[in-house]
Amino acid sequence: VYQVFTYILGFAMVFRVNLAYNRWWEGRFWVEQMSSKWFDSCQQSIAFDFHSEVSEVDHWEFRVRITGLYSLLHREAIRELGHVTDTPWLRHHLDSSSWYDEMQRRELKDGVTQCCEWIYVMLSGRFRNHAVKPPILSRMYQELSNGLLGFHNAVMVKTTPFPFPFAQLMSLTMTLLMVTFPVVACKYVRDVSGAMFFTWVSTFGYFMMAELAIEMEQPFGDDDTDL
Repeated sequence: VYQVFTYILGFAMVFRVNLAYNRWWEGRFWVEQMSSKWFDSCQQSIAFDFHSEVSEVDHWEFRVRITGLYSLLHREAIRELGHVTDTPWLRHHLDSSSWYDEMQRRELKDGVTQCCEWIYVMLSGRFRNHAVKPPILSRMYQELSNGLLGFHNAVMVKTTPFPFPFAQLMSLTMTLLMVTFPVVACKYVRDVSGAMFFTWVSTFGYFMMAELAIEMEQPFGDDDTDL
């Protein structure tokens, strides 16, 4: 009976680790999609602006502001996902504007949405009457939207906890294993030191897998292993 119990516990532990591993990679996938799509949208806006009939100084000012806004957008997303406040970004690109100052106001709670709104307004004003046709220009908005979708999916991974009944059942069975395994080991191993060794190795393996699953269940944060 005890052997069946350990087999079921081992199977459930491997299943939980597999779910946590997939959850970790899902978070990594959405963060990478978020970053790549926003970079692509910023790159497209700069490329389309080459066809704007404005002065070179105006070109330069637009590139500086739009890269600063996209950098601020990415910084706000990373801050919300991982609670990291020292993420590097192109702060000096927005020195001549009040955008960053407004971002620091206490009543502004959703920095990602506000940055997206600023970018939408800036792109719409810049390419309102443009040589590049609207169907092509719409790619900027599409990539920006795809990046926002990746961000919200990453938030979903972060805010959705691992199923509580599953986690509690695993904790209960691990406690039962820790209490009963020494008794079983003493019955089948006559040497006390040998029984202690096998108990330590076996329980350590189970608890190691459990802690590994707990660490990977939440891929966002400020730990060394977090995204």
